[in-house]
Parts: sequence; structure tokens; C-alpha cells
Amino acid sequence: MMDAFPETQEQLIADMWQAHEARAMSTVIELGCHARQQGLACERTEWLLAVAQQNQGRLGEAISSFRQLALRWPGRASHWNNLGVVARQAGDDSAAEEAFTRALQLLPDDWELHYNLGLLYLQQRRLL
Repeated sequence: MMDAFPETQEQLIADMWQAHEARAMSTVIELGCHARQQGLACERTEWLLAVAQQNQGRLGEAISSFRQLALRWPGRASHWNNLGVVARQAGDDSAAEEAFTRALQLLPDDWELHYNLGLLYLQQRRLL
């Protein structure tokens, strides 16, 4: 538990990033939850929180966080891609496919998106 939480969004982002770089994912999660509670959350704090949840194996929470990011910023293919990756990791193939498809609608020529969708299809043994 942190002794004192940052009071500004800028300091919160800096502290979360520093904790992320130090691989202190529990601290990132604690700060991200604090950001939500205090109304300091933004795209960057939400992304850092989702990544930390994923790294901690808290896949259900990570799916929820990445879904919130994708729905709040639907024009960002990276959020849909991240949602797809964590959904695939959690075994939710339909959610993963839907997320990758949404990302590809935004960036149809992005090789990483095609790669991630291909990994899903390999996992499902959906080969040509």
C-alpha cells in the first residue's frame, strides 16, 4: 500500500510509468485504481492499468480494462488489438476475433494485426 498518492494526473502518470518500467505491476494496479477512484483516470493511466493486470495474470480484469479503452477510444486500433490479445490468452476466441476484426477495419494493412489474428486461427486449428 502506498503511503501517499499523487495528487495530479501528470504525477500519477509519471509514477505509474516509473512503476511499470521497474516491473512493479502491483504498484501500477494500485495507482490505476486510485486514478479511477479520484477521477484522475485518462487513456494513459487506463492503458498502464490494463497492461499491469495482464502481466499479473488478471486476465478478466485486463479484458474489462482493454474493452473500456476500446469502447471509449474506438478509433484506436491498438486498443482493439490489445483486447484481442488478452481475450485470446483468456480463451475467449470469439471476443478475440471480434477485437482483431475491429482493429483490422481501422488499419487493414497492419502486419501485427494480421499476425495476431493468424495466431488465433492457428490456436483454433482454422487453417486454409
